Amino acid sequence: MIVDHARNMNFIWDRILPDETRRLLTVNAKIKELALVKYDDATYEHAVKVAEYSSEMLRTLGMTLEIQDEIVIEIIGISHDLVEDTDVTLEDLRNILSEIHNTVIEDYIISCIELVSRNIDYEDNQPVKSKVVKPYNTYIEMIKDNKPQYPAAWFVKLADIKHHFELYDTLTDS
Repeated sequence: MIVDHARNMNFIWDRILPDETRRLLTVNAKIKELALVKYDDATYEHAVKVAEYSSEMLRTLGMTLEIQDEIVIEIIGISHDLVEDTDVTLEDLRNILSEIHNTVIEDYIISCIELVSRNIDYEDNQPVKSKVVKPYNTYIEMIKDNKPQYPAAWFVKLADIKHHFELYDTLTDS
C-alpha cells in the first residue's frame, strides 16, 4: 500500500515539476552524495548550514525564491568547500552539473563556486585549482566586485562567515 502511494506521488510530481526542476533536484542529490563522501561529518553539517543560511538571508531581504533558486543556492552552499578543501575539481562538479542540461545555470553555479573558492587561479583564462590561496582581502573584494553578476556567491560567503562565527573554533588566521 505504501509503495503504491509513493509511486502515485512520484507520478504526480513528474506531472507537476518541470523537467529542469527535476534535473536540478537530481543533480542536488548527487552533489550531496559527493559531499557526504568527501567531507567529514562536521564539514558536511557546515555546508548544509551555509546553504540554509544563504536562503534565509535572501528571504529576510524580501526576496521570493522559486524552487529552482532554492536548489541552485543549496548546490552552491553544499559545494562551497568541495573544490577548496577536497580533491574534487571544478571539472568533476561540471560533469555532475551537466545533467541539468542548461548551460546558463551550470555556468552560473560553477562561477559562484569559483568565486567562493580561495584556491582557484586562472591559466589561459581557464580556472584551475592552485596550491596557493588568495590573500583574504583580495578574495573578499573579488566576491564583492562580482556581487551584481553572482549574488548567490555573495550570500553563500556571508552565510559561510556567519556559520564560522557561530563555530568560532573553525576560524583560522588565513
